[in-house]
Amino acid sequence: MNLANLAKELRMQAHLSASENLCQWGLMRYPDHALILTALGATRLSQGLVEEAISCLRLALDAGPKIYNTHSNLLMAMNYSEHFSQADIYFESRKWEALHSIESSGDESCDGGIIQSEGKRIRVGFVSSDFRAHSVSYFFEPLLKYIDDNRFETYCYSDVTVPDVVTERLKGLSGHWVETASLNDVALVKQIRADRIDILVDLAGHTGGNRLRVFSGRAAPIQTTWLGYPNTTGLSSIDFRLTDEIADPFGEADRLHSEKLIRLKNGFLCYQPLASAPENGLPACFTKRHITFGSFNNISKMSSGVIAVWARILRRVKNSQLLLKCHNFADHDTAERFIGYFADFGIARDRIEVRPVVPDPNQHLAVYNEIDIALDTFPYNGTTTTCEALWMGVPVITLSGERHAARVGASILTRLGLTDLVASSATEYISLAEGLSNDLVRLEKLHQSLRLTLASSALCDAGNFAQEVGAAFENMLSLSIVN
Repeated sequence: MNLANLAKELRMQAHLSASENLCQWGLMRYPDHALILTALGATRLSQGLVEEAISCLRLALDAGPKIYNTHSNLLMAMNYSEHFSQADIYFESRKWEALHSIESSGDESCDGGIIQSEGKRIRVGFVSSDFRAHSVSYFFEPLLKYIDDNRFETYCYSDVTVPDVVTERLKGLSGHWVETASLNDVALVKQIRADRIDILVDLAGHTGGNRLRVFSGRAAPIQTTWLGYPNTTGLSSIDFRLTDEIADPFGEADRLHSEKLIRLKNGFLCYQPLASAPENGLPACFTKRHITFGSFNNISKMSSGVIAVWARILRRVKNSQLLLKCHNFADHDTAERFIGYFADFGIARDRIEVRPVVPDPNQHLAVYNEIDIALDTFPYNGTTTTCEALWMGVPVITLSGERHAARVGASILTRLGLTDLVASSATEYISLAEGLSNDLVRLEKLHQSLRLTLASSALCDAGNFAQEVGAAFENMLSLSIVN
């Protein structure tokens, strides 16, 4: 529907109030229109109104239960929420498979895959709509660049509709590049099967632009998911998920995933920092004369619990300030609402600064030099923002929780030997932030050393990471042959 598409365009441009008003106008005329309800749910999520988004998306599913994108949006929103457990998300994910999988009965394109020919390189296909200037590419490019061409033949199935310089760079690194945006799910299954892919890798999960229905059609004999989504897909047709033992500890995580978890020894991430990143400097407090905390995460991750804890930190650390930066703060009403959240906790307006994103990546990174300590979000931690902060010399305080999304910060910081910045409770999180703000000697040392620490860690060792992922792919193949 044109109205829903227009609402999406407004949302993508951070005109959130306009997007909301348009959806509300549409619902006055079509009260149970699933696509308008979906658009409003997505707008609510972009406004940081997670629980309202979930309620709206459930109404949309009541009106149109077969709309798989709406159901994926609901699952994504549940990961941001403080009110759903991993078990809740797992069971909803299994419902997604029951409702939206491609029906393979009588459809040859959905039959079993073609097993790798003996003596040939293993053909690995990667499926994503994020082969562009997107966080996924920051972590995917090192693997594509360093994977062993003697053992693996790579295929990138790109759903990108607006390519950019990153798209062109990835295209140059890929063994084969296949444009897929114009292909429906069944056609893409046929294409992948025709390419005789051995291992097909989903990089999206339930994020926007996913092609999970292709995986439900068993496009390849071995299918795995990695990177783009912090949870189980819920699909029995996806055999494996790449993770690590910190992000997904042994035990409960295995039970609450439809996939078999393959844990990489040195972490499930490999970060590629911007080569032209500005230099990091001294802590900002040395010139500002007060501590500046900061978070550049998506505002959907700034839950009510996060706001309450950050407000307590600001009360504990005298004269401290908080700098928040996110694309959706370009919307005036959204920015004002977030400032108001802190006012409800007695935090004066002049202690909170909200900014929209800076389009230029170097200017974006330079803003990290304005903060002393980064505060991670929970229960959905940052990933790119955490790595960026560390590269710019800014220490990150994180709170480790029950599921993958809430443990990424712990996974990253543990690789750097910074477990003392990982809290296990909100009270400890507050104490760590206060303690570090009072230890200017350590704060200066961290600002001066973190870039080198990160650069010399497993998180930036692309060659070793590619070897480990390659070994995991070979392990998947052997496990599948045995089974």
